[in-house]
Amino acid sequence: MSKRLTVATLLALAPGAALAAVAPPAGKATAKPAARPAASAPANRDTRCLLLSNLYAKAAAHSEGQAAAAQARLFYLGRVSGRLSGAALTNAMTAAAKTVSPEKAGADMNACLATVQSSAASVEAAGKTVRQIVIPGASAPANPVAGPANR
Repeated sequence: MSKRLTVATLLALAPGAALAAVAPPAGKATAKPAARPAASAPANRDTRCLLLSNLYAKAAAHSEGQAAAAQARLFYLGRVSGRLSGAALTNAMTAAAKTVSPEKAGADMNACLATVQSSAASVEAAGKTVRQIVIPGASAPANPVAGPANR
């Protein structure tokens, strides 16, 4: 049976211990986790990704992983906050925590990051199209601002 993490456990983990709680020891084969139902709605997936990204933003072993997870956390916070609040948010976070398994947390977080990257690419492509409409022949913003958002 797959070990499940509770919201209380996730919140209580010290940053250094969090990854140990969600990842199997290196080189150790893990049993196939029990099948769990797919999220029934985008809000459920987004809430789950918010939970995972919050965990990894605090506990990833490398600063690059923490930064990526922190960006994902903001992305999913925006998506979730537009749909849920108060008791509904608490209930959704509690339900999402019950779906997190140590064996799959890393792969699940990677799927969340892929969604963030796909959405960012879509917004960037839309922005390029709009620039072409607003400034025919433009391939870059007229006044670029240095920073990660414009790379």
